[in-house]
Amino acid sequence: MPPADVEIERISATVTARMLERDEAILVDVREEDEIRRGMAEPAIWMPLSMIRREEAPWVQFVDDMTKHPGKLVVLYCESGGRSDFVAKGLARLSIPSANLGGYSDWKAVGLPIKTPEQPVPGGR
Repeated sequence: MPPADVEIERISATVTARMLERDEAILVDVREEDEIRRGMAEPAIWMPLSMIRREEAPWVQFVDDMTKHPGKLVVLYCESGGRSDFVAKGLARLSIPSANLGGYSDWKAVGLPIKTPEQPVPGGR
């Protein structure tokens, strides 16, 4: 569990999109499969919180990659920002720069690209 005093930056969808265009960030959707079937941000990697909590291979590999190759901000989102904040705090505890976009609706509200995956694959785009 991350320390209670860890503060996670809240970042807007438009700033996130600009960072993604410049290859300065990675966007991660931590919602569950039933939620992403309604849509997700086009450039997002899907890592459901249930998989993160079980420390399954795709998540462990992602964290390992981010630890070995620092430099990109990991921006997380979920439905309303609670789960993404939780995961961001865990990454911060591992010295991986992270920020919280909030919810999928924040991305969608500004008209950024979305997709509806037919066969979602954890860790995939």
